[in-house]
Amino acid sequence: MLATVLNGLQLIVAIPYLYIVITKSPPELIVYRNTLLNHSLWFFLWLMWLESGCGGSVGFVDGTVCLSLHGFMSIIARDDINTPIIIMLIISLNFILSLIICFTFRYIQLAHPMLISKISSSRGVFLLVAAHILFSFLGFLTAQIIIGITTERHALGVVYCCVDPTVQFHIFLFLSVIFVFAGFICLSFVILTFLCIRFFHRHMSMMTTKTYRLQLLLTVNLILLTVLPVVFEVIPFAIISVVAYAQHPSLSSVADVALTVPLGDGLLSCLLTLGFVTPYRKYLHRVVRKVLNVLFKRSSSVSFGVHVSNCNAGNVFSGANK
Repeated sequence: MLATVLNGLQLIVAIPYLYIVITKSPPELIVYRNTLLNHSLWFFLWLMWLESGCGGSVGFVDGTVCLSLHGFMSIIARDDINTPIIIMLIISLNFILSLIICFTFRYIQLAHPMLISKISSSRGVFLLVAAHILFSFLGFLTAQIIIGITTERHALGVVYCCVDPTVQFHIFLFLSVIFVFAGFICLSFVILTFLCIRFFHRHMSMMTTKTYRLQLLLTVNLILLTVLPVVFEVIPFAIISVVAYAQHPSLSSVADVALTVPLGDGLLSCLLTLGFVTPYRKYLHRVVRKVLNVLFKRSSSVSFGVHVSNCNAGNVFSGANK
């Protein structure tokens, strides 16, 4: 029930969010808009994968940790359980890359504005596309590794992707590499954040208050867009991995909660972006104010009409008594 509500709210917010980002970005935010749209594309694909699988479920089948998919992904998994895994890894790595691109462009735009025109040219776009193709290939290779340490099982008409207990060392090695990679990505974000903050500290006196506030809010928004996936995706999946590796009997209940938590990331990410980026916030404020004014006028006219009708009714009643 909670997952259905979150999915509905995300769909309601995503449509106006994309409209505002695409149509209401001023010229000075074109680069920021393009990187944000690239991030949004992979982010919404990731959420669609989660939602199409209805979160899936993780539990023990004959003492082995297994993943089963529900919803649309379960239909694909009936013929080939490996396809959803490949799709998940490709989307996940490209989502990470899109965040790296956002932060890298943000720092370059701040510290080296002359380079923006070069990396925003057709040659720069070609390099970004090549980077996404490379990460897609890495996602495919990672999926092949996961397929190599898992087995496919069928029980009561459900297809399960289960961890192969005969390759425990390979599983431990794979999880270790994943955590190291995640740590490296987090470290790169910390370094880029530090570079941006240092730039603001050094050039604060050279900017007008308006420019400083705008650039600062853009950077803070990116920081939050990076922190949210760590809180809503990385930590829940890390908890699932630890509980599964420890063979704890509460794995199924823990996984149910942990696989629902990421569905709240999209809603918060959209709202934070619309709130922190000044042109988007001003446009949204104007729209909300117009809607409230229309509603207030309608309610006032209805109240006035009811008041007039009551007065007329009272006059008629008084006349009848006379």
